[in-house]
Amino acid sequence: MKKYRIVLITILLIISLSACVKEEEPVVAEDSFGVITREENSNEKDEEDLSVVQNERAGSDALSDSEYLSYADALKANEDAIRASENDGQRDVNDNEFQNNVLLYDINGDDNPELMLMLGTEGGALHILTMKDGKAVECQYDVVPTAPYVEENEAAFKYINAGGGTDYMIYSGKEKGVFYIAHNIWNTRMDSRSIKYSMNSDGLVKADTCVENFVTIEPTDKPSDEYEIDGEAVSADEGAAVFTKHREDYGKLLMYNLKYGSVEEHEDFRVFQNLKTDKPLASGYADVMKQLGE
Repeated sequence: MKKYRIVLITILLIISLSACVKEEEPVVAEDSFGVITREENSNEKDEEDLSVVQNERAGSDALSDSEYLSYADALKANEDAIRASENDGQRDVNDNEFQNNVLLYDINGDDNPELMLMLGTEGGALHILTMKDGKAVECQYDVVPTAPYVEENEAAFKYINAGGGTDYMIYSGKEKGVFYIAHNIWNTRMDSRSIKYSMNSDGLVKADTCVENFVTIEPTDKPSDEYEIDGEAVSADEGAAVFTKHREDYGKLLMYNLKYGSVEEHEDFRVFQNLKTDKPLASGYADVMKQLGE
C-alpha cells in the first residue's frame, strides 16, 4: 500500500511541475522612436506570420517576410500619430481631402524599400525607416542646419504652420539616393525653400543644399525679393539657378500636401506644376498595411 502511495505522489508532482512550465513567448522591444521589433522564439517560428501575403508590395521582394512584418510593427507602433496626421485636413491639387503620408519606396537604390512617414498635426516631421540586420530602424540624419526647424537631427524634415500655413511636396531625383523637399510658408511674405537630400547604403540621410526665396506678398513701402543658399545671401540669378537645377532633377512624386494654397499661387515655384499631372506614390496607413500583408 505504501508503494502505491509513493507512486501516486510522484505522478501528482510531475503533473504539477508540468502545469507550471509556460511556453516561451517572443520578446517585444521598443526603441525611442516607437519602432516595435519582434524577436522570434529560437525553437519555433510563427507559421502564420511567416505566410504573409505579398500583395501590392512596393519595391522588390528582396526583403524577407519577417522584414516586411518588422515594417508593419513599426507602423502599428506609430498608428495614432499617423492617423492624426491623416486627419489634419490634407488637401490635393483639386482642394479635396486625401490621405498621403505613408510610403514604401526604395530611396537609396539598394532594391530594398524604405518606409517614409510624415507625422504630426499643425506642423509635421518626416521620419524614414530602413532595414538593418533584419529589423526596421530609423535612419540617421545629418540635416542640421541645412533643413530648417529640425533640432538635434531628430527627423529628416520638419515644417511649421506659421501664418497662413505650409504646403510641401517630396519627390525623387533622377539619380538613385537623391530626393527633394520643396515647401513654403504663407505669411506677410512667401518663404519658399527647396532642399536636396541624399541617402547612402548605410541609411544616412543628409541634407545637401537648401535654396530659399523670401518675397513680400502684402503691400509695403519696402518690398523684398531675397535669396539664400545654405543660409548665405546670394544674388537672384544664383538662387534662381539652384531652384531650376532642383526642379529639373525631378523623378517621381512621392507625397505632398497643398492644404493652404493652389498650383496657381505657386506659379513662380514651378516644381509645383508637376502636381497638375502626377499622382503621389504615398497613401495612408491602411493602404500600406495591406502592402505589408497585414
